[in-house]
Amino acid sequence: MSVTTEYNHTDLQQPFIEKVVEVEDWFAQHDIEHRVIGSLATSAYLGTPVNFNRPPSSHPEERVPDIDVIVPRKALPAVREYREQLLESEFPISLGLSFPSRFVDMRPNEASSYLTGHKHNFEVPSETFQPVTKELMGVDIMVPTVDTLYYTHLMVGLIRKKDQAKVADLKNMVAANVHAHGDQYQNFENFVRQRENPKGLDRLEALYRRSVADKPQLDKRIQQAAKPLASLLRLR
Repeated sequence: MSVTTEYNHTDLQQPFIEKVVEVEDWFAQHDIEHRVIGSLATSAYLGTPVNFNRPPSSHPEERVPDIDVIVPRKALPAVREYREQLLESEFPISLGLSFPSRFVDMRPNEASSYLTGHKHNFEVPSETFQPVTKELMGVDIMVPTVDTLYYTHLMVGLIRKKDQAKVADLKNMVAANVHAHGDQYQNFENFVRQRENPKGLDRLEALYRRSVADKPQLDKRIQQAAKPLASLLRLR
């Protein structure tokens, strides 16, 4: 029997949400600050369904999303150990740790946190990572503010086609109160603009225009991501 036939949305939903509750409880029990980001936090803010229809594989559980989180870097060894336990459990699931490992040095007990990944770190107020409780499929998860969630989507430098509409919806939520938070997100914008290259989005936009005009053999990721990334960043 194929994976697609044996497992459907209903089969995966209940064990998945039980894992989400388990993860939230684990962080609370170990007194580790965390913020769920990625597709789960986005679904919680927008009220959209969680995607249980990822491409079939030899392991049905791989059809469910990862639980992407930001944690303080000093907590990474313990969280990585817990991630291994989750992967070895009866219903394996992965904690996505690329953001605390590479991009975000969250310091909730200090005035400033840092965005990393360039020669120079970008200092941001730690309050931009303040926790917000949102409901996902009937359970509470700890997420960042919608502003911070929005910028995490842009910080990796590429936005997959399937995510563009949702990120645009987050942008609309952020744009509605962009003037209320003053300049505390300015360095998030600066980080995005310099993510891949010192010229940042200017280079991406130039590549997009050239791909339209001359059809060069550019990386398909650039062609797909350049225009939406540039337009999604413009809030003002």
